[in-house]
Amino acid sequence: MKLQTDNANKILALYYNRVHHIIKPLAETDRQEITMELASHIYESMARNPQGDEVTTLLYALEKLGQPETFLYDVVAERKLHQARKTFNPIHLASAVALNIGRGFAKGILFFVVGTVYIISFACAATALLKPFFPNKIGLYTNSNGLFAAGWVTNIAPGTTEWLGLWFTPVFIILAVLLYVINTLLLKLIPTTKTTI
Repeated sequence: MKLQTDNANKILALYYNRVHHIIKPLAETDRQEITMELASHIYESMARNPQGDEVTTLLYALEKLGQPETFLYDVVAERKLHQARKTFNPIHLASAVALNIGRGFAKGILFFVVGTVYIISFACAATALLKPFFPNKIGLYTNSNGLFAAGWVTNIAPGTTEWLGLWFTPVFIILAVLLYVINTLLLKLIPTTKTTI
């Protein structure tokens, strides 16, 4: 969208810089779509509500649209969640969880639990991969008192039994993959809200 005066173009460029900073986590197609929707809203608002000069008309249109940090937050969170559900990409999933934790109390709790399960999944994978390098420190342990520990154990008390031995790595890799896949599939069941600009 190109305006006629330099000042109006500068104001619009600054506004779009803020928008692009907010929508940066999204896929290119989503960023383009949001930018085009915003341009359409701004153009229509300026055409319907002329305020004299172009700068004042633009400022009025931007004021009616609102602060991008406010109205784009939900749009970005929902689109990132959609992208994460589609791709199973851990980076997209982490970004989607982080963006959605702050969206209300119930959603915050739900995404906190989802994020925790992802952390457990990655911890299982990490300990499984480290087991061959630290065979006496990592394992699935119980002791004579019935206490149970999994992962890295620094002080192994007498009477402690390590249950999986060399099987620890494949069992915990399978556990990590299962937790990751099941958690991501459950993420698809979380209801989405239709967010528009």
